[in-house]
This record gives sequence, C-alpha cells and structure tokens, in this order.
Amino acid sequence: FQRSKPQFWHYPTTSPSLAVRIGDWKLLTNPDGQLEELYNLADDIGETNNLAAQRPKIVESLKAPLLEWYLELPLAKQSRTE
Repeated sequence: FQRSKPQFWHYPTTSPSLAVRIGDWKLLTNPDGQLEELYNLADDIGETNNLAAQRPKIVESLKAPLLEWYLELPLAKQSRTE
C-alpha cells in the first residue's frame, strides 16, 4: 500500500516530537528543527539506522512540509502569540 499524501504526527511529550512519513522515508525532529532522525522504512522497519547525516537533502525535503504543517496546529499558533 503506497500512500498518496504525507502522514504527519505530533507527540508533545516525546523528543523528537514531530514526525512525517512520505513514501518509504520517515523523518523525526523537534519544532526547532533540531535532533533529526531519518529512516528508510523499506529497509529498516525497526528504525535502527539513522540516515540523517548521510541524506541531508532528504532531511530538508521532509522537514519543510513537516514544520509548515506543525505551525498550522492550534497549539503551535497559540504558543507563538503568548
């Protein structure tokens, strides 16, 4: 089963607290863009081999829509206005 749209998650009590999956790639990061973890789920379903350092272009291509999505969440909007 191949998804046609990205999947986004927000886990406010964990770090990293944000995740996105597009195709076989899954990126985890924090709202400040730090602590990047990148996994190719086709090859590493257990998420044991962090590829973020080796694949910076993929990290950036996933991080941009993830952070854009996060900034639209009510909680993120509220924290920017306080």
